[in-house]
Amino acid sequence: MSTTPKTTSYLKRMPCTRTAEDDPYLVVLEVKDTKGEPAKHAVIDAWHANGTGGYYFFSWTLRGKMTTDASGRLELLTVRPGGYAGRASHIHIRIYPAESRRHRQMTSQMYMCDGNDPVHMSSDIANKWRRRPDGNMVTCWATGAPEDGKAYHGLPKLPEEDVDMVDAINRWNAKLQEQGVTKKIMSVGRHQVKITAY
Repeated sequence: MSTTPKTTSYLKRMPCTRTAEDDPYLVVLEVKDTKGEPAKHAVIDAWHANGTGGYYFFSWTLRGKMTTDASGRLELLTVRPGGYAGRASHIHIRIYPAESRRHRQMTSQMYMCDGNDPVHMSSDIANKWRRRPDGNMVTCWATGAPEDGKAYHGLPKLPEEDVDMVDAINRWNAKLQEQGVTKKIMSVGRHQVKITAY
């Protein structure tokens, strides 16, 4: 049985407007509550910087809302965000549960660390007065070997046995091509977020 989410999204004005400069990035997000139940049909509000760490303050570029499927999952196609002064690479998320009587709203960040090493979050100014949130790190993989032979952001290559992720990559690369984008997805990630259950 395939575990591919039925809900797929990409951030507004993305990826077409950003792929000339930035690399397409796909993340599969799963939202569960503290009892282990999926957060069905939760709305995820997401925003982040471009590949060089710049935000679009006067447009909706790299910002958008998505909804999880009945299993609490979604696929998000965007670009890999860059870090900037005092901040590690991250995506901001705000989760609005569909069942507000059962789940509490949550605001958080998902970190993308080179080599999947949380040490890159250590110097993040947001973590200066709190314990480093290693559980907020997205586990990432490179989708192939780059032309220069170096590992993409120090990431391991995605195992071919991960059929669901390979299918998702192929599906999204086809959508990119339909939109006239020649770049393909360079890295993928998986992450699970837990929200408080009442």
